[in-house]
Amino acid sequence: MKNLKKILLSGLAKSVFFYLLVFAANISAQTTSFIHLGVEQGLTQSQVQTLLQDGEGNLWVGTMGGVSKFNGKSFVTYKKKDGLAEDWVVSACKTKSGNIWFGHWGGGVSVYDLKSNKFKNLEMEEKTAFKSVKAIVEDANGIIWIGTQGKGILRINPSDFQAISYSKSNGLLSENISCLIFDNKQNLWIGSDKGITIVPKGVEITKASVLTLNELNGLNVSKIKTFAQGSENEIWVGTEDIGVLIVSTDELLTNGNPSLKGQINEELLSPKITFIDTDKDSNKWVGTKGGGVTKISKDGKIKHFTTRQGLNYYNANCIVQDRENNIWIGTDLGLNQYRGERFQTFDIADGIANNLIWSVIEDSKGSLWLGTNHGISVINYTANTTGNSDRISNDFSIKNYFSDEFLNNAVLSLFEDKKGIIWIGTANAGVYRIDTLTGKPQAFSSMELPSSSTVFAICDDNEGNIWFGTKEGAVKYNPTTSEFLVFNSENGLSVNSIYRIFKDSKGNLWFGALGGYLTMYDGNKFQVFNEKSGINHKFILCMNEDKAGNIWFGAYGGGLYKFDGNVFKNFTIKEGLKSESPYSLISDNSGNIWIGTSNGIEKYDVVNSLFTHYGKADGFSGVETNANAICRDSQGNIWFGTIMGVVKFNPSEDKTNMIEPLTRINGIKIFQKEAHFPVDSKFNYDQNHITFCFSGISLTSPEKVNYQYKLEGFDEEWSPITKSGEAVYSNLPHGNYTFMVKASNNDNIWNIEAETYRFSIVPPFWSTLWFKGIVLFCSIGLLYGFVKLRIRSLSKAKKELEQKVSERTVELADKNKELARKNKEVTDSINYAKRIQDAILPDLKKINKALPDSFILFQPKDIVSGDFYFFTERNDKIIISSVDCTGHGVPGAFMSMIGSSFLNQIVNEMGITDPSAILLELHKKVLKALNKDLLNRESIDGMDMSIISFDINTLELTFAGALRPLYCFFGNEFLEIKGDRFSIGGVADMENTNYNNHYFKGVKGDSLYLFSDGFADQFGGDSGKKFMSQRFKSFLYEIKDLPMVNQKQRLEETFNNWRGKLEQVDDILVIGVRI
Repeated sequence: MKNLKKILLSGLAKSVFFYLLVFAANISAQTTSFIHLGVEQGLTQSQVQTLLQDGEGNLWVGTMGGVSKFNGKSFVTYKKKDGLAEDWVVSACKTKSGNIWFGHWGGGVSVYDLKSNKFKNLEMEEKTAFKSVKAIVEDANGIIWIGTQGKGILRINPSDFQAISYSKSNGLLSENISCLIFDNKQNLWIGSDKGITIVPKGVEITKASVLTLNELNGLNVSKIKTFAQGSENEIWVGTEDIGVLIVSTDELLTNGNPSLKGQINEELLSPKITFIDTDKDSNKWVGTKGGGVTKISKDGKIKHFTTRQGLNYYNANCIVQDRENNIWIGTDLGLNQYRGERFQTFDIADGIANNLIWSVIEDSKGSLWLGTNHGISVINYTANTTGNSDRISNDFSIKNYFSDEFLNNAVLSLFEDKKGIIWIGTANAGVYRIDTLTGKPQAFSSMELPSSSTVFAICDDNEGNIWFGTKEGAVKYNPTTSEFLVFNSENGLSVNSIYRIFKDSKGNLWFGALGGYLTMYDGNKFQVFNEKSGINHKFILCMNEDKAGNIWFGAYGGGLYKFDGNVFKNFTIKEGLKSESPYSLISDNSGNIWIGTSNGIEKYDVVNSLFTHYGKADGFSGVETNANAICRDSQGNIWFGTIMGVVKFNPSEDKTNMIEPLTRINGIKIFQKEAHFPVDSKFNYDQNHITFCFSGISLTSPEKVNYQYKLEGFDEEWSPITKSGEAVYSNLPHGNYTFMVKASNNDNIWNIEAETYRFSIVPPFWSTLWFKGIVLFCSIGLLYGFVKLRIRSLSKAKKELEQKVSERTVELADKNKELARKNKEVTDSINYAKRIQDAILPDLKKINKALPDSFILFQPKDIVSGDFYFFTERNDKIIISSVDCTGHGVPGAFMSMIGSSFLNQIVNEMGITDPSAILLELHKKVLKALNKDLLNRESIDGMDMSIISFDINTLELTFAGALRPLYCFFGNEFLEIKGDRFSIGGVADMENTNYNNHYFKGVKGDSLYLFSDGFADQFGGDSGKKFMSQRFKSFLYEIKDLPMVNQKQRLEETFNNWRGKLEQVDDILVIGVRI
C-alpha cells in the first residue's frame, strides 16, 4: 500500500494527495431496520423460544425463564407461581377459541384461558414421561396435538383434557418428535430424528394407515426440525444440516412415493434450520443456527439478516408476523422487531471511509458520493439483468478516496458540474475536483482560491460558473477564464461567512450566512431578506425547492420557512415541527418535504399540513443528521448524512399503517384503588370516583398511540387527544353512563368503533323513589294535622282580629286622609319649584334664534333637576354652559337655582365674559353661599360644568371647564378638550384653585358638545353595564353630520333603548351647537 501511494504521488507530480482504495465489488451488509427488546426493557429472560400474538394484540414470548406478555409498551411476566407448569417454555399454540397452550422443557403443558385470564397446569408430566414438549398444533375440529422429544405424540380433547398417546407401535418413525403441522388438506405431518410420518386426514394412527418419508424411500436426511406450508401442493421441510427441502404432496399422498421439488441450502448462510414461516406477502422466512434469518421473496430474491444487518444474534429460534405485518424474531439475546426496508444504514463496517457524513450527492451516472470526516466514499449499486441498479437489493460496491493531507480533513461539500466534474470542498484544505471520466483528481492551491481554505458549500449558476461558500465570502470561479471573483459584505452580501448556496429553478442563487440575513442573487444584483421581508432569523442552515416552485429554508432556532415568491410562512413547534433547527431539507417525488434534525428526521405532508417524526423507534438509526448532507437519488430514495453513517430512506417502503389499534378497557380504580368490575355493572353512590384504565395495542410504534374518551351522560364532547391510558371521573352523580374510548396508531388511523362499558351509579337511599314516597306521605300527614290545628287557632284569632280591624279601620282612614293632604302639599311644592326652575332656565326660542343649528337635550331624573344650562349674549359674544350640580331632585334643584342666579350676576351684571374668570368667580360665590372654608371640607356640594364664549363675528371660541370636557368635531377630526380638575365650590383653597382657558378658531360647520355625566353613566344594554364615555364619543361621531334637531332625536332614542326598563340613574343634559 505504501508503494501504491508513492506511485500515485509521483505520477501526479505531488500536486494531488489522493490515493485510491477500492473495496470488494459485491458487499451485502448494510444495516436495516431492527428494534431490539430484551431484559432491560422488561423481558423475563433473553433466550426466546416461542412467539405468538393473541386476539387482543399482545405478543406472548416464551423463554427459559417464563412467559412475557408484551402490549407494545411494557412486559408482564408469568411464571410457575402464576399457574404455569414450569418456567421453561419450548413451544406454544394459539387455538381458535383464543386460548394459548404452552409446552415445557420438563414435559409439562399449560393453558392460558382467555375468559378467566388465568393459567391452568394440565399436569401432563406422567403422559409425557417428563420429555420436552417440542410442538403443539390444533386440528380443524379443535383437538390439540402435542409432540414430545422421546414420548411420541399426544392427542388431547380440550373439553376434558383427556389425552391419548401415539408411539412407534402406532406407526411413528420415532418418538423423538421435533415438529408438527396440518397441511392445507388437514393431513398431519410429524417430524422426528428419523424422518417424516404423515397421517392422512380422518384416519386413525396405525402402522397400516400412515405414510413415512425417510432415507429409505428417497428423503436424503433424517433429522427434521420444522415444517411450513408452501404452495397449495407442497410442504417446506427444515432439516438439521442440509437446509430446506421442498416436498410435493401430490404423488406422496396418492401412491406413497415422495417427490422432492427442490432444495435450498447453498443460498443460506447456515444449513441448520430452526424455523420456516410464510408472511402475508407470501415471502418465506427461514431461521437458522449460526446464519441468522434469510428472507426468500416470492419472486426468488434472497436477503440475509444477520448481526451485520441489525439482528441482535446469529441464532434465530422463532418468528411471528403480527397483525400489522411487523416481523418479530426471537433469538438467544431477546426480541427483534423488523421494520422493513424503509431505512438502511451504511457505515464503516460496509467499507465507507468514516461514519461522520458531512455531504451527499448523486452523480449523473447514479453513483452516490459521500463526504466524510476522513475523505470521500462512493457507493455503486450492481446493475441487474435489465441494466438498471436495484437499490432495494444488497449488492453494491464502495470506492474510497484518501490522501495524507485530505485524510485529516472533513469533506463539507460536494457538487457535480455540467461536465461531470465532482467538486469537493474541505474543512481545511480548500477545494479538490475529480473528473469522473478519468478518475484523476486535481487540487486548487491556496493561491488559486482567493479565500478561506474552509469551503462550506459549492454550487453553479446558469452560465457555468462555480460558486464556493467560505468564511470570507462567496467566491465565483469562471472555468473558462480561470478567474475568481469574491463577493462579501462590501459588495452585496449581508455578511462574509457563507454557509449555504442554492440555485433555484429560475437560476437565482440563494446564500445562507452565519449571523447574516438571507440573500438572493439574480445574476445582476443582490437582494437581502430580513424581518421586514418576513424572515426573522439570520442563520440559514439549509434550503431547497419543492415541485411547486416554493423555496424552503431551515433556520437555526427558527424552524422552517416557505417562500412562495411573495410571502414567507414560518413553521415551528406550534405547527407540529419537532425541532426548531432543521439541518437539511429536500422534497421527495410526491412533493413532501423531508427535514433532517438533531433527533431523527421529519416529513411534512404539504397536502394535509401534517408533520411526521421518524426516530430510532421507527428504524432511523442515524439519530443526528448533519447540515448539507441530504440527497434525493434518481430512484426517489432520500439519503441522509448522519453522525453514524449514511441512511437511505426508501419512500416506497413508507407504507401507511392502516391497521387500527386493538383497544380494550382493562380495569378500573375506585378512589385511586384498583377494583373489580361489578358483576351487574352497578356502583354504589359512594363509589363515584372512578378511574378507567385502557390500552390501545399497536405494536408498530406503540409510543405513538393516542387516545380519546367520552363518558356519555356526563361529557358533552370527546376529550382532547392524549397519550395517557387512564381517564378519571370524580363526584359522578347517580345515573346511567356509557364510557367510550378509542385509539389511533402511528399513522393516525383511529378505531372505527369505540370500546364501551355501560354502568350505573345507584342513588343513596334518601334519593330513591320509595324513600321520597315515605317522606312525602309522612309530610302530608304532619301537614294535615298542623293545618287542622292551625285552622282551629286561626278561627279563634280571626274573631278577635275582626274586632280590632274594625276599630283600626276607622283610625287608619283618618290618617290616610291626613297623609294624602300632606303628600299633595309636597308634590305641589315640588311642581312649583319646577316652574321656578323652568322660569330661570334660558328661553329656548332665544337660544335657537342665536344658534339656529343647535339642540338642548334636557331630561331630569325627577320632577326637578340638578343639571341646568346657561345662555346669554353680551358684546357680540354668545356664552353657553352645561352645569351638573351635586345630586338630583330637590337638593340638586336648589344648587341649580343658586348656580343659575350667580351666573346671571357674574355675566350680565358684573360683565365678565372670560370663561375661566366666570368659573373662578362662581367658585368664590358658591363657597361663600355654602359657608365653606379650609376647616370645613366634609361637604361635597358643588358643580361640574363646561362653558364656552363664542365671538359671533370672528368665530373665535374660548373654553374653560370644571371637571367637564368639551367635544369638538372640526370636519372629520375629533378633539376632546378636558376641563380643570377643580369642581365649583368643591375645594375651599382659593390660592391653589385656578381655571384655564382654551382658545381655538372655529369654522362654519364645526360641531361642539357640552354635557353632564348622566348620559354616559346610565346602566342598560344586554349586560346592564354603563353606556360609558367611549361609546358616547363613538355615537357622536356617528351622528355628527346630521342636522342638530335630528341628532337630538337620535340621542333620545339611543338613551331610551339603552336604558330599557331600568331606572334612570341621573339627570341628562347634552348641548350640541354647529357653528
